[in-house]
Amino acid sequence: MEKYFSREFQLTSNDVNLEILQHTVGDVGCVVWDAALVLGAYLDHMNQTGQIPVKNRRILELGSGTGFVGLVAAALGGDCLMTDLPEMVPLIKRNLFKNTPLLQGAGSAKAFEWGSDMSGLVSHTDKGFDIVLAADCIYYKESLNAFIKTIEDLSSHSNEGTKTEIFISYEDRESEEKKTLIADFFERIKKSCCVSKVPYEHYRNDFRCEDIHIFKITSLKP
Repeated sequence: MEKYFSREFQLTSNDVNLEILQHTVGDVGCVVWDAALVLGAYLDHMNQTGQIPVKNRRILELGSGTGFVGLVAAALGGDCLMTDLPEMVPLIKRNLFKNTPLLQGAGSAKAFEWGSDMSGLVSHTDKGFDIVLAADCIYYKESLNAFIKTIEDLSSHSNEGTKTEIFISYEDRESEEKKTLIADFFERIKKSCCVSKVPYEHYRNDFRCEDIHIFKITSLKP
């Protein structure tokens, strides 16, 4: 029998308290990492201040793991599709079911492997997502090429003429391999996308950490 432990997260936008189940044993996607907490809190804060309104926006989360960041988006009124490898989807669905009564928007979960064709995510070639969220997804060298392809593919779609905004977060790590991986990602993604670092003062006050960074990515194309 699978064992879980839970973590609660309080939204400031609407006073919703999410409860996220995490596996006691499993791979990296089985728990809520700090970079996900910071990204979710950032989205909550930016929604509260009106700088990034979430209600009725089409949102995609990559590498959802527990589904935490996507559930924040759905709790704020967004229509969020949470995606990860097939083996992670049951945990996302469990958390979605547990928190559904608290959501002002809608949430759904689906298996999606980075680098795959976008047709499984984007129903019409002329429409995409308003917002894409990805927390701590730059982690394994083996998946970097596929992740970059998916970011480039998603940025090339627009939703009714509006560019898709992609927000990624990551935590600094000591290993040289991880530092090189992050540097490689930004060097390559800047060839096709506009990349800007989110200032720390835009983070939610209680979720600021100098070791965790958020970047906004959009297509370079007009």
